[in-house]
Amino acid sequence: MNVTRKLAPRRRLGRGFTLIELLVVIAIIAVLAALLLPVLAAAKQKAQVARCTSNFRQIGLALMVYVGDNSDCVPSALDFGVAPNNLAAAAATVSDDYVYGGVAKSLALANPGVLWCPADLTNPPPAGSPSDTNMTSSSFRYLVWQQTCQVGQLKTTLFNQPSAQVIYHEYSDNHYHHFAPPFVSQPYLVAVASDGHAQKWKVIFRQSIAGHYYDPNWFSYGPGGQINTDQPNIGGDVRTGSDNL
Repeated sequence: MNVTRKLAPRRRLGRGFTLIELLVVIAIIAVLAALLLPVLAAAKQKAQVARCTSNFRQIGLALMVYVGDNSDCVPSALDFGVAPNNLAAAAATVSDDYVYGGVAKSLALANPGVLWCPADLTNPPPAGSPSDTNMTSSSFRYLVWQQTCQVGQLKTTLFNQPSAQVIYHEYSDNHYHHFAPPFVSQPYLVAVASDGHAQKWKVIFRQSIAGHYYDPNWFSYGPGGQINTDQPNIGGDVRTGSDNL
């Protein structure tokens, strides 16, 4: 008598995921990404701010060395062909405030790369040695530049509050919220004060004219501590103005 043995179904190995399982995994990955990406972006931004601030500390040190070697005088527009009291010529040569071949080169930085912010996507650092026409991420303050052609020897000792007066700053807002007009919050820049220290600077003076995000050149406070609102512009004197540092 033949007995037919009923074989148990063989267990299938390597079973693939079902569509529902795949969708669940994808949903979990999406949730984790949504939670982690803002944290990673914030961490990256914080690191860039720290590096940029470190860069400005080196700029501040170089500036103090320059001042010490030049009888306490800051870099002057007169050294770049601007005649005394020629405000129009000072304005025409404003690019010397932020191109490498201007004030930046006169600071003789051992590492010129510190003039470029790691978060600056508009003007990335040059691949090799910078040329004189390369635009940096930082700027000598135009108000100081203007005043150096009005005061023959503009010394840091003439400043009312050296620790509260910005002399070098980021050319644009590369950190925080990247503000553009109309302003809904306060823009910030990394800056060097005229005593050489670097820190975050809350820019009070805002300007929403065409082609400008805001103008950090004028002092935030005028006579009597009046806030500069451009109604009228009251921040014209580098020796008596001050910033909110």
